[in-house]
Amino acid sequence: MRKLVVLLVSILLVIGSLVATLGTLHLRDFELRGYVDPTANLDLPFAQHKPGVNVELLQYDSADLPHHLGRIESAGFRWIRQFAYWDEIEREDGEIDWSAWDQLARALEDFPQLEPLVVLMNSPAWAREERSAGIPSKTGPPQDLSRFAAFAGAFAGRFGGLVDYYQIWDEPNLADAWGGMDPRPAEYIALLDSARAAILRSDAAATIVAAGLAPTTETAGRNISDIRFLEAL
Repeated sequence: MRKLVVLLVSILLVIGSLVATLGTLHLRDFELRGYVDPTANLDLPFAQHKPGVNVELLQYDSADLPHHLGRIESAGFRWIRQFAYWDEIEREDGEIDWSAWDQLARALEDFPQLEPLVVLMNSPAWAREERSAGIPSKTGPPQDLSRFAAFAGAFAGRFGGLVDYYQIWDEPNLADAWGGMDPRPAEYIALLDSARAAILRSDAAATIVAAGLAPTTETAGRNISDIRFLEAL
C-alpha cells in the first residue's frame, strides 16, 4: 500500500511539473505576443544583476533622508529610480527652484554606492500645448521641445557630479502619460533626441535611456503596444 501511495505521489509530482512548465511557456508566449524571444537560444555570459527600486525621496526632509537611504542600502539595492518633475522645479518660466534636489543631492553624497536613475518628466502649464480636449495635462510634451531640452541640460549641469543616468519620460505609449493625446512615437523620439543632446552638452559622460513602456496589446488610438512603439522608434 505504501509503495502504491509513493508511486501515485510521484506521478502527481511529474504531472504538476509538466503543467507548470507548459504554463510558463504559455505565459512567455502571451507576454511576447507572437514575437520571437531573441535571447532564447543565446549562450549568454553569467551576470550578477544589481537590484533597483522606484523611490520618492523628495517627500522627506533633510533629517529623515539618511534614515531612508540607509534602509534602501541595507536592503541590498544599488539603483534608485527617482522622478524629477519639470513642472515642479520650474513652475514659472525662468524661475527654477532646485532646493528639494539640492537637499537630496547632499544626502546622497553619504551613500556613494547608491546609483540614481533620474526620470525627467512632465511639462509646466506655461510650456505645454492644450491639445487634450481643452484640458491641459502636465504629462503632455511641451509645445517647444527646446524648452524641455534646456531644463534637462540645466539639471545635468547642476547634478552631473552625482547623477550619471537619465531616463526621458515614462510610459509615452499611453495617452495618460502623453498629455491625454494619442501617443506618437515620432513625437517621443524628437523629445528624447533633443533632451539627450542637451544633457550630453552639460555632462559628456552621462548615459541616457529611453522611457520605460507600459505593457499593452493595443495597437492604435489612446494606447500603443510597447513592442509596436519600440518598432516605430
